Amino acid sequence: MLKYVEERWNDNIREFHIVGGHNHEVPFDYYLDTIRTLKKHYPKVTVKAYTGAEIEFFSRISGLSMKEVLEELIKAGLDTLPGGGAEILTERYREKMSPDKASTDQWLEAHEIAHGLGLKTHATMLYGSIETLEERLIHMDRLRQLQDRTNGYMVFIPLAMQPRSINANLKRRTSAFDDMRTLAISRLMLDNFDHVKAYWINIGVQLTQMALAFGSSDIHGTLIEERISHSVGALTSQGITRDELIHLIKSANKTPIERDTFYNTVKTY
Repeated sequence: MLKYVEERWNDNIREFHIVGGHNHEVPFDYYLDTIRTLKKHYPKVTVKAYTGAEIEFFSRISGLSMKEVLEELIKAGLDTLPGGGAEILTERYREKMSPDKASTDQWLEAHEIAHGLGLKTHATMLYGSIETLEERLIHMDRLRQLQDRTNGYMVFIPLAMQPRSINANLKRRTSAFDDMRTLAISRLMLDNFDHVKAYWINIGVQLTQMALAFGSSDIHGTLIEERISHSVGALTSQGITRDELIHLIKSANKTPIERDTFYNTVKTY
């Protein structure tokens, strides 16, 4: 892992974004060691690791409660949870698409516990497969209700589903109209979230630029080597330069502000 990071390292890197899936062949200590090792060698880099679904999975394999799992991860150096594993927060969807992963209530509980322990976290919604429009709204409403209780979420990130291959059951990508409408409705529904992010990896840089006029206040960073969406068919590049991001934002008549994971301003361009 350290060799992998060293080969891609530059001094502008501020965050490690890590998800590991549900691997029954390694113990919980493996995940703790991952964070400890990164923090030891790169103490100033934020560790954003392990989804709410993975927190529930770690609880199962370790015999610890989700609170105890999170306490151990924080002790190892965890700084924030990514928003993944949410997909669509209804049981109809989860029974069909992710039957072995955390339930709606368990995913929300993992984040609520994290907020109670002082972590600020992220929230996502994976749209464009079998969910109904009503289920998208139910998903947003459940996040909104939790945010009302904890104020622990920093950002909401709608993610357009990526077809794995031309032979997959999901044959069509989301439309540009649907992407823009979803972002706009997210901004209206989640009025207690400071930010809604447009994810250029999934919708492309030109639609991301348009998203800045449809309710998005945040676009994803430069990235070094994105592997999650690309493993299931994303067509975009795996990274983008700082200059390209600045041009994209300025040509949309917006002010580019470089931030850290917690939305502290690093530099205004």
